Amino acid sequence: TGAQNRMGGTFICVFASEFVAKEIEEIETMYFESGVSETLRTRKGATLVRFCHNGLSYCFCCVHFTADFGEDRHLQRLKDMQNVRNLSFKSGKTFLDHDFVFWFGDFNIRIKMEISKVIGLILSNDLGPLRKCDQMLDVMATGLIKGFKEGPISFIPSYKIKMTKDNSFAYDELRVPSWCDRILFTDSDRLSLLNYSLIDIYNSDHRPVFGHFKIESFQKK
Repeated sequence: TGAQNRMGGTFICVFASEFVAKEIEEIETMYFESGVSETLRTRKGATLVRFCHNGLSYCFCCVHFTADFGEDRHLQRLKDMQNVRNLSFKSGKTFLDHDFVFWFGDFNIRIKMEISKVIGLILSNDLGPLRKCDQMLDVMATGLIKGFKEGPISFIPSYKIKMTKDNSFAYDELRVPSWCDRILFTDSDRLSLLNYSLIDIYNSDHRPVFGHFKIESFQKK
């Protein structure tokens, strides 16, 4: 049992056990639309689900932001992030007005480096220089993700991959491999990240990213 919401190709679904689901309250969904992709004609934006359980409020936000390089595209992504921060549900609860917020999806964040250099560093398992050129550092400097944090990135870029004949993958030589797919979460002492990595699924041009969390809850008085 759970809650779900969809905006174009951006889909979010929250599952809960039957026991936990009976205690979930104040479920709301909404979406934010920022535009349409020029190439795939897919809608960009975000879809959100919020609820309360056991005295705590939760918000889950899945995004798919503007793609590609260029200062105009980067500025559009920053604008979209600001718009998400300003969202409010019908109840009046804002995106940020929750005990725990999980903000994830295809942020389309790029690595600012030449394709051949990026692929070479990946093959050498030398991710340090790539992390220094991660566009998320520019996002952090704007303050748009203040109050959020991200786990250490110890995995290779999730985009752009293609299937190989041996059912593995290789990077597309026409796109800069990047950590487009990210998971941000509320900076809280009661929320711990246990694992942050990739899943070995290759049926898309993105490899799925997952996060495993532990939340210290408490009982209602």
